[in-house]
Amino acid sequence: MLDEPFADPSILPVSMLCEFARETVTVALGGDGGDELFAGYAPFKAVKPGRLYHRWVPRPVHRKVLIPAAHCLPSSDANMALQFKVSRFLRGAAVVPEYRMAAWMGPFSLDQLRRLIPDLAGHLTPEEAYAPMIGAYRQLDRGGATDLQRALDFFERFYLPDDILVKVDRASMMHSLEVRAPYLDTALVEYANALPDRMKLRGGITKYLLKKAVLGSGGRSGLVPRRSVHRAKKGFGIPVARWIRKEMKAEFRDTLIGDWPASLGMFDRREIARLHDEHVGRAANNYKELWALFMLANWARNYLPSAT
Repeated sequence: MLDEPFADPSILPVSMLCEFARETVTVALGGDGGDELFAGYAPFKAVKPGRLYHRWVPRPVHRKVLIPAAHCLPSSDANMALQFKVSRFLRGAAVVPEYRMAAWMGPFSLDQLRRLIPDLAGHLTPEEAYAPMIGAYRQLDRGGATDLQRALDFFERFYLPDDILVKVDRASMMHSLEVRAPYLDTALVEYANALPDRMKLRGGITKYLLKKAVLGSGGRSGLVPRRSVHRAKKGFGIPVARWIRKEMKAEFRDTLIGDWPASLGMFDRREIARLHDEHVGRAANNYKELWALFMLANWARNYLPSAT
């Protein structure tokens, strides 16, 4: 159990990979930073559509037509199923660009947090919740940065150090493995950040320059097989959505519904139950929200003295 809340479920497969690697090596090279420097994540493709959506789709149409329509899509246990992707896109596209990436990547929307913690409902504003992200965005905006550059800055400044690097560091140290990140060499980071957008995202191709560099040309064999370079992106996802409904159904229900820690009494247990029942009943895929709550409850039970 981690000594502070951490809600990225991919720490489990990363830990298993580190355990396997440690059988033969003590130091390994990781690829962290490649997606953040060269626009490798799916949200980078959504930057332009999100801007156009926010500009042209009226808010009443968003709330009364498109959100209900997204809920009508069939739910799936897949981490990136259609309903999940559409719902996530709508969540981020509806807010101002200053904190759109945070809304896309975080487990909870502000409305969900206000319902989960009623005491915050009256004063949890975007300016309070996303103050660092908004400040960084506006600073870049004054410098004339492009939409993609501002999105990349979010991942480099927040997502990479606060999630990805924490995850790999903890998972590797758990097995006495040292993982180094060559993509985060200072000179390489500065070089990548100076590249124009078209060298990172071009015609829907993410990590454009990086892929060109490893493919080879002019008869030169590439560093990576072409089929690997152009295959669909697949992260370290685990079937959390299915576990909540099937293999770990009892554990999640007992933790979230039956034995919620007293030290987390500020949370509205009825809202937690609603998110859980909505997911189990396949009305929505709430795996990110429920996993975050599950990890928080287990952490509190282990580390907060008043937890039950």
